[in-house]
Amino acid sequence: MRIEIIENRNRSGNYLGFVRGDTKKYGRISVPAYFAKESKDVAPGEQEVMISGVLFHKNDEGFYDYKKAPKCFFIRTLDGVMKAHLEGFECIGTMCETTSSATLLDGSRKQIHTVTPGLLMEYIYVAENVNATFDKREPYPLKPLIGWIKKHPSNGHHRLEGVEDLKDLNI
Repeated sequence: MRIEIIENRNRSGNYLGFVRGDTKKYGRISVPAYFAKESKDVAPGEQEVMISGVLFHKNDEGFYDYKKAPKCFFIRTLDGVMKAHLEGFECIGTMCETTSSATLLDGSRKQIHTVTPGLLMEYIYVAENVNATFDKREPYPLKPLIGWIKKHPSNGHHRLEGVEDLKDLNI
């Protein structure tokens, strides 16, 4: 997504943007977005970024208040990640593993068979299809999305690092 990056008035040398759009639960929102530490080459002006995290307000008891719109988003620049079309995340199998298959959108059309949801696990749609055949019910459909993935250097698994748009989050 492309957003306008401005200098943070409260912290000189830091930058932020505002994620604006429509959500399922909160309607139209405009929420501040702060850069994750991994981001490089951040400068004022319009920039292509991904949403890599969500932070909600806390209520009086200290628990996250999901009745209010998010407090802020975390965004990252697109350094070191690959854009991919993900078929949709599904929790399935005897070990209840949540994964998706993906096709890279870099022109190679390379297929990646196992992508984990990473830090966005609780904010993306996951089809809960554990025991669907045992319970004799139709499995829930997958919801495709566009996201950025990264290969872990030590174990070789791919992980979702961020999504392209608010519509890809289940908020």
